[in-house]
Amino acid sequence: MFGYTVEGFSLPDFNWTFALSDEVANTDSLEGLAVEQDTAHANTVKLATDGGKILGFILVAEDGKSQGEGITVTVSLKGGHRVASSAQLAVGDHVVGAGAGKVKKDTANASGIVVFEAIDANTAVVLQK
Repeated sequence: MFGYTVEGFSLPDFNWTFALSDEVANTDSLEGLAVEQDTAHANTVKLATDGGKILGFILVAEDGKSQGEGITVTVSLKGGHRVASSAQLAVGDHVVGAGAGKVKKDTANASGIVVFEAIDANTAVVLQK
């Protein structure tokens, strides 16, 4: 096995900031979670739901509630990311939302977000193009 990885490969032009509609107690736990568009609000994302189409992965989360604002997240829309999965994934699997920002295998293999490393039963590295 070679020492190559796609993890951490990010294109700054595809890192966008959105409001996060989910209420979370700790923004530190959001990094790496998958998000999808929240169609109930403009310019807003939510943690990926079960079967949801993934928009991107959270790079940074900022809690602005003390200033009367909500949580804002910087989301990578392209690149390689370490992600939390709800079950074991295999190299080559495509993924969709599994709920709570985790991912699972896309049984249709059509999402375009592909597993490049299966680290353990709950972690994988995916490439979103």
